[in-house]
Amino acid sequence: VDELGQIAAPFTLPHVLDCGSIEDRSYAIERRLPGTAVSDELRRLDRRSRNRLIENHLDAADALGDLHLADRGWFGDLLAASPVRTTTWRRYLEAKAADSLGQAPGFEAIDPGELAADLPETAEASFVHLDAFTGNMLSTGTEITAVIDVGASSVCGDRRLDPLSAAVYLCAPPITPFADEHDRRVAHDWLTNANLMDHFEPARRWLAAFWAWATEDRALHQWCRTVLL
Repeated sequence: VDELGQIAAPFTLPHVLDCGSIEDRSYAIERRLPGTAVSDELRRLDRRSRNRLIENHLDAADALGDLHLADRGWFGDLLAASPVRTTTWRRYLEAKAADSLGQAPGFEAIDPGELAADLPETAEASFVHLDAFTGNMLSTGTEITAVIDVGASSVCGDRRLDPLSAAVYLCAPPITPFADEHDRRVAHDWLTNANLMDHFEPARRWLAAFWAWATEDRALHQWCRTVLL
């Protein structure tokens, strides 16, 4: 996170003040960040303000790609325990989908190569949060104040995947159950204006493969199965 913060962002990022262990139990102390989860704030706002917060949520997801990330010489997982890393973005998309699908039963017929081929290639590697849903952003009113939970899902890859994934999560009832049809239309309009709407469905299918391993989260896993099967 310190590396990402080398370039000023329009929101605050997590900052670890101290970490260690006490009686074999690990701990980390982070700076308290301003704001309330976007998922909670959306429930309280009137329609006009709600629309604005969704647009700002997607703007913030897009701005994640501006954060500083030194050249790694590869595309792939930044912090995963067993990282998948390749020389091209599309190879990563295929390899990561194959790895995740292989960790859960029932997806044997899904071709990870097809999932990867449906998404655009990129030669430029940027920071991608990949879990920037409404629960991992904080806001005050309609303004995004912080992005949290930079962790194992983060990758070095195509920056377009963050606004796409934020929209996909907003439009997935198991992930964002309080979102309504109007919210989804706002998200789709944002993607259309950013020339990303054509990638929405391919991104949705790849993300379902990406999260397929998460069998303990029943709602999320059922969403993965619904999208892919």
